[in-house]
Amino acid sequence: SKKTISHHQEPQSSDIASQEGKISRKSLAGRIYVRASTPSSAKKVASLS
Repeated sequence: SKKTISHHQEPQSSDIASQEGKISRKSLAGRIYVRASTPSSAKKVASLS
């Protein structure tokens, strides 16, 4: 329980970074998939992000 409490008390910057990493990986995979299927859509995705 101490580990859980200390974890929650720690700054959330590391958690946010890990979440951003997951999102970036998902978006990157999505871009590769979209780019492989339809290059025009890949351009739209790239411009949005």
